[in-house]
Amino acid sequence: WLKTTGSVLLVLYTVEAGMRLFVQRTRFFRNSWNDLDIFIVGVGWLSFILDEYIGKEASKINVLRIFRVIRIVRVTKFLKHFPTLKNMLWGFAGAMYAMLWGLILILFLLV
Repeated sequence: WLKTTGSVLLVLYTVEAGMRLFVQRTRFFRNSWNDLDIFIVGVGWLSFILDEYIGKEASKINVLRIFRVIRIVRVTKFLKHFPTLKNMLWGFAGAMYAMLWGLILILFLLV
């Protein structure tokens, strides 16, 4: 079900980017978020094609999986509409950063 969900979302992202390109025309490429969306959709399609046609050898190409993580960056576009959620996530990120350095300190003291 994960592969099916990923394929459906890829089609939805493609349709969304296509509709924005149709509406905004030349202004579309002036926004860096749109460039990021096109990049994400392109890597998604490339990954989909490689998985479908090459098969198990495509799983060795882990570089494309790294670019899938960039999809999370798309969520930050919506944070400007929810300032409370944005503050909560920034606080969580700060806490994770502090815990990372705490873990490094503990590991340093143990070794």
